[in-house]
Formats: sequence, structure tokens, C-alpha cells
Amino acid sequence: MIGLTLHGAYLGGCFFAVSRGMPAGVAALIVSLQPVLVSLFAAKFLNEPLRARAAFGLILGLIGLFVVVLPRINMTGADAISGIAVVASVIGLLGGTFGTILQKKYGGAIPTLAGTSIQYAGTAVVLLIFALLFEEPDIQWTGNFIGALAWLVFALSFGAILLLFFLLKAGSAASVSSLYYLVPAATAFEAYLIFDEQISPISMLGTLITVVGVWLVVSKQKETPITS
Repeated sequence: MIGLTLHGAYLGGCFFAVSRGMPAGVAALIVSLQPVLVSLFAAKFLNEPLRARAAFGLILGLIGLFVVVLPRINMTGADAISGIAVVASVIGLLGGTFGTILQKKYGGAIPTLAGTSIQYAGTAVVLLIFALLFEEPDIQWTGNFIGALAWLVFALSFGAILLLFFLLKAGSAASVSSLYYLVPAATAFEAYLIFDEQISPISMLGTLITVVGVWLVVSKQKETPITS
């Protein structure tokens, strides 16, 4: 289940959204709400307290997301975002959220390398079935593809995911997930440099609102929790 949610739904959803025209910066903004959702579910399933300030942050983060995404769904031309791309990004968001919760609750008792290997193997079987059913098995082994594949395998799968699991063993799910709020700004900047994706004022405003909302969720403050 951790493999299917964290690797299959999260990474697969994000990659599919980008393949359907979702700008990398917007996709990163949507999945950046993961710390907010993790904080909510961690309060229920991991007994990590949810505070009133965090609840307000959730609402603010959603507003920021809508500010960026909704005006562009019905647009035409290069700036349009398809509904299926939004749905795929939301699936990625939910997959990353539940995968993090499952890893924190159950995965910590499993040896990291062995457990991660099983996660990847199980996810590979499922995605291979989907690939054979819905896509033509045609891969162009170009230098760009090999380079991107190497980055995804070594930097993302070996590096980032294993680092995530290590941090989850040492800290709370909410605090570890808080690092995700750095992703949208970094992704938007990198997409601007690499893909020439323009950063519009409305996108900057929505990103700022979302970052503030997520910060309210994950920042530590002495107050009485509203859930236990």
C-alpha cells in the first residue's frame, strides 16, 4: 500500500499531470498541500495534535491553490490547464499524503532498504499493467531520456524517498512533511530557468497564500489542540 500510494499515485499522478500540459510549478503547488493534509490525518491516525492555527492554515492553503488553478482551468491556449491534469495532481497529492501516513505508522518497523525494494517492485507491476493497457510500449532511448531517468532513479527514488523515510523515523509526520512547502517556489524557479515557464503575478500571489497557510499548519505554537 505504501508503494502504490507514495510511489505509484504520488509520482505517477504528478508525471501524468505534467504530460497533459500541467506546468511543473502548478503541479508542485498542488502537491505542496500535502503537509496540510498530513497534519490533519496525523491528528487522527498518529495522535499528533491538530491546533486551531493549523485549521486556519488549511483553509488559507486551499484558497491559495484555488487562486492559482481555477482561473486557468477554463482558459484556452498555452496557459490552459486541463481538468484531467488537475485530477491527476490531486491524486498525486492524496497518494503522497496517505503514503506518508502509512510509512510513519507501519513502515518504520520494516528495514528501510528491504521495505522500499518491495514497495517499488509492487508498484512497478501495477504501473506496467496500466502501461501495457493504455499506452504503446515505445521508448526513445535518447540522451535526454536517459539523463532524466537516471535523475529520477538515483536522486528521487534512492535519494529523496530514502531521506524521507529516514526523517519519518526521527520526527513527526507533520514536521517532516513541512519541508514540502519549499517545493513550489523552487520548482517554479527551476521551471522558469529550464522550461521558460512564466511566473504570473496571480501565480505568485496564490503561491504566497499557500505557503503562508502551510506554515501556519506546521509551525510550532503553544496553544490548546482542537483534536487529540
